[in-house]
Amino acid sequence: DLQQAETILNQIVARNPDHANARFTLGLVYERKGDTLAALEQFKKVQELNPDNDEVRKKIEALKENTE
Repeated sequence: DLQQAETILNQIVARNPDHANARFTLGLVYERKGDTLAALEQFKKVQELNPDNDEVRKKIEALKENTE
């Protein structure tokens, strides 16, 4: 259930804003729900926390292409 996952992940992020794995998974949930801008926002925050993560960089690039 994407809605339940979103709720739980938002609770985790509210308690620990630097939880990169929760933010990444939340980005995937938003992406799956079709909310590209919210997904992009989460992936950008993950990139701030882990600037050397190539997977996140690629995800951001792909989402940006889809929003243009």
